[in-house]
Amino acid sequence: MVRRRFPVLLLHIFSMFAGTAGNTQEILYPFGPEHRDLETPKMDDGSSAEITLSISFVYFNIPYRTVYVNNNGVISFNVQVSQFTPEAFPLSDSRSFIAPLWADVHNGIRGDVYYRESTEPELLEKATQDVRKYFKNMPAFTATWVFITTWHQVTFYGGSQTTPVRFKCILLLNLA
Repeated sequence: MVRRRFPVLLLHIFSMFAGTAGNTQEILYPFGPEHRDLETPKMDDGSSAEITLSISFVYFNIPYRTVYVNNNGVISFNVQVSQFTPEAFPLSDSRSFIAPLWADVHNGIRGDVYYRESTEPELLEKATQDVRKYFKNMPAFTATWVFITTWHQVTFYGGSQTTPVRFKCILLLNLA
């Protein structure tokens, strides 16, 4: 039997100013230092250092072993992305990335950008149930790996303390 990895991408986007100011913590996957998350530097157009993954994440049939978490709402493969102005896909250069909310985010003004890779059973079970709930054609999906990125109460360049946005990107793998 051939074992293949099937990647899945889940996005959660919440905005304080769009009427979801209630407690979204129970909707979001757990995040923050108490969950052993790492954090990107607090700076305009910043990024994490290169992150080596414990597995290969296959994206458009290309396996990647490293990613960058970019403050401007992008998870990129092979290169950092400091650009804050979105472009139409497909891009004309060789950059490959996932853009849950590509914008001019500035966590130096407000907010934090957290990330972590995990195989914790509780997270895998939550991810499995979410995929099965929202993708009815994948009843046999079982998450075996997650990479969670959370942009928590960040604002845009030139923004203020009163315009926070929260969004999250979850990369999942199913070893089937």
